[in-house]
Amino acid sequence: VLDNSNSVVPGATVTLTQTAVGLVRTTTSNSSGLFRFSALPPGAYSLQVTMQGFKPESLPAIALQSSDVLDVGNLVMQVGAQAESVTIQSDATPVQTESSERSATVTGQQLEDIQLKGRDVFGFADLLPGVVDLNNARESTTWTSMSNININGLGNNNRNIVVDGINVIDEGANQNAFVNQNIDSVAEVRVLANSFQAEYGRNNGGTISMVTKGGSNDLHGSGWYAGRRTGFTANTYFNNEGGLVRPVYNINIDGFSIGGPVVIPKLYNGRKKLFFFGSEEYTNDQKAPVPVTANEPTALQLTGNFSSTYANNGTILPILDPLTGKQFAGNIIPASRIDPVGLKMLQVLTPPNGYVNTTPGQLYTANFQSQNSPQHARRDDVVRIDKYFTEHTNMMLKWAHDKEQTINFDQVSPGAGAILNPVPGWVFSGHLSQTITPTVVNEITAGYGHNNYANYRPDGNYTQYYASAVGFNAPQLVPFKSVSDRKSTRL
Repeated sequence: VLDNSNSVVPGATVTLTQTAVGLVRTTTSNSSGLFRFSALPPGAYSLQVTMQGFKPESLPAIALQSSDVLDVGNLVMQVGAQAESVTIQSDATPVQTESSERSATVTGQQLEDIQLKGRDVFGFADLLPGVVDLNNARESTTWTSMSNININGLGNNNRNIVVDGINVIDEGANQNAFVNQNIDSVAEVRVLANSFQAEYGRNNGGTISMVTKGGSNDLHGSGWYAGRRTGFTANTYFNNEGGLVRPVYNINIDGFSIGGPVVIPKLYNGRKKLFFFGSEEYTNDQKAPVPVTANEPTALQLTGNFSSTYANNGTILPILDPLTGKQFAGNIIPASRIDPVGLKMLQVLTPPNGYVNTTPGQLYTANFQSQNSPQHARRDDVVRIDKYFTEHTNMMLKWAHDKEQTINFDQVSPGAGAILNPVPGWVFSGHLSQTITPTVVNEITAGYGHNNYANYRPDGNYTQYYASAVGFNAPQLVPFKSVSDRKSTRL
């Protein structure tokens, strides 16, 4: 803080206001005219400097991002009455005086303004220098959204993901996050490429840092729906040439967010004290199937009759007797030579459905085709509470949860076996900050995260494949010993 002659102004009152919640913090310039505010949450701020005998000086719009140290420059006060004021329209210079890190940020305003296919927040990381995203689709957010991002050319298992100060990377393969929040719940996305501070030193391949939105003094909300349909897309050239219909392509993404002060009429007014934010997003999609073909046993073949079974060259496929090495008479296996257990195993397979491969030379390669579309559904929940006890002490609590289910078909055999892969994940985190002096800050950040992505299980009426239902018990290739106790059991 300086006067007209560029002399320092000690003892000036500096007032900083957090625009969204109205929280006010004050300090005074020291003997060198310097002032400092520490441990500020990211957001928009306004600054005012007052001193007896000078016009008030104000900076109305300061955008503070996470991990930033902003230098607002020299504030030159003009001699005059307190009733007069001077407003500085220039922006604060984002000089990183505390770190030599190379980083870049996608701001909350950019998150709101930029249209992004699939509403996958990790799709914004590709806009930042040093980041390469190998996922060219991103049709919706999934539990693997982070896995294809590389920073500075290093592997995708060498970078970290931090949300509100908590590491949320899955340590199984170091490639995915426990929870992948929807765009409307994220205030900013920051990529720290290199030379970052020790607190981000878990991985050497860069760090993606996200900050969740919080509530404000005014009630705000949003709602959204993104839809894509088979009928909205054109068929491909080769499909048209081959007379094939457009592949299935249906995606639905909808959700809402709401935040504001906690107010209970006649009981509690949480303005400038207690705030909440909540958001949910739902995804359902169905995409084009990958055709699965097979040569399934026909009704005649199940009786041992291969008299009409052809090889690719159009001749009868000879069935040889393993005992004599000669072809069975009439190409028919006698009933006495058919193992009843093997026959029952073949009967579990899906029967032919009349499919014919018209590719030259492939006429007899398959008689069955399955075209089941994988099904995917996802739900994302975010709840955050902010409490400001005093101008120097604040606390944040957040719970984020994902529930994702993917059903893939043809997993047991072509046409049989739907496997459900549920991927639940959640993260609970909290932050407590107390500014003791302008240069002494006490912060505590803690959290716990969990996910489970290997919990595959059958979907639908899988009891039809029980041994009791199909009428046989398949022999074990390596019989196990009887289990009597833990000590004597060996596999």
